[in-house]
Parts: sequence; C-alpha cells; structure tokens
Amino acid sequence: MKTLPRLSRNNGATEAGLKEDLRIRYAQAVIKACIFPILLLVDLVKRRSENEQRFLIWLFFVVFGFTFILGGDAVSHQWRVETYFARLTFYEFLEDLFRILTFRVTDGGARDVYNHVISYLFGGVLHLPQLYIPFVAAVYGYFFAGSVVLIFRHLTWSKLNYILVAFLLFFVFLQGLQGIQTVRTWTGLWVLVYASLKYYETGQRRYLLLMFAPPFIHFGYWIMCIPAWIVLVYGSRPFLYTVLVAVSSFTAFLPAQEIKGFLAETERGAHSVAAYSVEEMRTDRFARFESRMQHTNWYNAYRQAGLHRWAPIILVLTIYASGLYGRAMSFYQRRIFSIGVLTLAFSNLTWFLFAVHNRTLTIASVFILAGFLMTRLDPKTARHFSSLPPYYQWGLHLSLLLWFPFFLFNVSVTLDRLGVLAFFAPFLVFVDPEMNIPVKAFLNMLLGRG
Repeated sequence: MKTLPRLSRNNGATEAGLKEDLRIRYAQAVIKACIFPILLLVDLVKRRSENEQRFLIWLFFVVFGFTFILGGDAVSHQWRVETYFARLTFYEFLEDLFRILTFRVTDGGARDVYNHVISYLFGGVLHLPQLYIPFVAAVYGYFFAGSVVLIFRHLTWSKLNYILVAFLLFFVFLQGLQGIQTVRTWTGLWVLVYASLKYYETGQRRYLLLMFAPPFIHFGYWIMCIPAWIVLVYGSRPFLYTVLVAVSSFTAFLPAQEIKGFLAETERGAHSVAAYSVEEMRTDRFARFESRMQHTNWYNAYRQAGLHRWAPIILVLTIYASGLYGRAMSFYQRRIFSIGVLTLAFSNLTWFLFAVHNRTLTIASVFILAGFLMTRLDPKTARHFSSLPPYYQWGLHLSLLLWFPFFLFNVSVTLDRLGVLAFFAPFLVFVDPEMNIPVKAFLNMLLGRG
C-alpha cells in the first residue's frame, strides 16, 4: 500500500504564509493611501493578482471620495443630506421610501431607493453628512474596479500598440473618476457592467439578480436596462442588432408621443419625461457645434452637439463588417458586446428623450469598448485580428478621431473634480480644506496661468 506524500503540512504553512504576505501588502496599501496615494497606482502596475488590483483601485476611489471637489449633482445631493435628511424622522423616511417604490415624487428630492437610504443613513442616523460622498465613491469604486480588472484581465503592456492604448484610455475616462459626481446614474452603470461580466462568466444567480439592481439606484434604468435584459433573454443576434444600429442612426421610427404618454402615466414618470424630453428633431449637428462654439471651448461644444455619437456607430459597423462580431468573439465577449450594440440602437431610437438618449449612448459605448477590448486582449481571440481587411484600420482610426474631443472633455472634468490631495497627504483635507485645490487649477498655477 502506497503512503501519501507528506506535503499537506508544508502546503498549509505555505498557504498561511501567502495569506500573511497578502495581509501585509493590504496594510501597506492602506498606509500608502493615507500618506502618498499615488503609490497605489505604481503598485497597480506591479501586481498580478486580480484581487489585489481591485483592492488598489477601490482604495484610490475611497481617497478620491474624501478629496473630491464637489460639483454637478453631488452639490445638491450633499446639501439635501445636510438639511432635509438631517431632520427626517424614521416614519417620514419610510413614508418617502414607500412613495419612491410606488413611483411618486417625494418632498426631499430623493427619487431613488439607493440615494434615499444612504442619505438618511449619513444625514439622519449617523449625523455624519461628510461621509456621504466618500461612501458613494467607495460603492462606485467597488463596481468600477471589479469591472476594469475583468475587462483588462489579459492586458500585457509589452503587446500594446498606440491604437490599443488610445482605446484603453478612452474606456477609462469615458465614465471613470468623474462619474461619482452624479451619485446615482453612473453608479448604476458600473453595477450593470459588473453584474453582466460576472454573470456571463460564472452563471451564478446572485449576479443575475444584480443585473436588476440599477433601477433601484436610478429610476431611469427601468428604461435604460431594457437592452441588457433583452440580450439576457434572446442572446446575441449580431446581424439583427447591427442592422438596428445602422437603420436607427438615420431614421426615427418610434412613435415619440405615444411613448412619452405611456411613460408619464405615473407621477414619477411624468416628472422624468418633462425633464428628459427635447422637442427639437435631429437638426444638423455640425450647425449646432458651430453655434455652441461661441459660448464654450471647442471640445465641450463638440460634446453638446452630439458629434461623438458617430464614434461607437462606426466602431460597431467596422467590427461587424470585419467578421469579428460573430467569428472572433467568445460567447462571453459577444454577450457583453451585444449589450452595447443593442443599447446603441436604443439610444438612437430615443432621441426625443434627451437625457435617456445621452445616457444610453454612454452606457452603449462602455459595453462596446469592453467587448472589443476583451476580445482584442485575450490571447485566445486576439489571433483573429492578425489578418483583417484594410477598412478595419480605417474604421478604428475614424472612431478614435471622433471620440477624441469627447475624451478631452472627460479628462477636463476629471481634473476639475480631482483634488491635488488625492495624490499626497489626503489627511490634510481635514486640517485645511482650502489646500485641496483642483488638479487643473494647480497645473494652471505651475504654468503661470492662474
């Protein structure tokens, strides 16, 4: 009878040692986050463990939450936490929660379950409204970090070219750090992205349930999640979804008034339709760009004119025409890409709901870039990119060109919200908040423009 090799004790000791090393690295990361957070980004490049990478990204978001320069929706949300929710009774909290769940408008301005609960938690229960934005950043960062680590799983720095680097940067800045200023909208996006990635990878039901969580983070996801749910039920249909994108890019064939009337049947729906609607038809976007150039910088005028909407359309048509959508992608990658393609068609069709159109365009772009990058970076599918027709490269370059001004706008917004203390000595924000000037203002000072 053979005797078993005596390896279990050594293996146990080795495993315990690895866990201890991991705990030490986590503790060191927390110390770096408190003193010199920029080192977290240096460690991120060195680490190979997905759990460590995710922790480092999440930790930087937590730091960002404490050093965040308030702007956009974050200002009004923070103000409500400090005023309305600070004096809200538990009975009033439940009453407002019931109104939200039954699609009615509340007096306090909270329109979604997620924001209502955390606003009351930090304003009415803990009486620590200063922790509201850091908590939002931590939740946002958790799902953003989890998504990015999965999408960039096969990233190898030595194999990158300038096109891939450009698409990677566009993806990160599409809705990266600056996304937390909306509190609800882009948190819902990253919950949907992470849930989709994990469900199609593992098939676990908890991630399937998580795919239905975004509407409780932002009411608009009852509409904006529809394409993702359709793909969930009907799967990938490359030809059908691509045709829908092509046709919807030039033709408006949904009955706008009937859809508005249906959505406005509830009190909350009527409120949202009034806020989201736009009466103008698809006017000449170049004319709109020219007129808005008189009031703002060129890349913001470009964004407001909506010219960047052609970037994902061209990318989708290029990838389909090159045979990559159906041939190169794995089941997992094709499902993620399909969510983006169908959401892009949905965005085109909902032009008459301005906010829905713009937000679903961003959601579509995130999923399209995620599916494309996963396919391009994965060694099992990257081989299909070796011999492609010339128009593939033309399409990629045109898409990058159309996205570039929008990318500059998002970088600009990020530098407006990112405080310099997010990189060194973030604890100083508690000593003297005035020291935490925006990175853009700091750079202007260094360049003598301030």
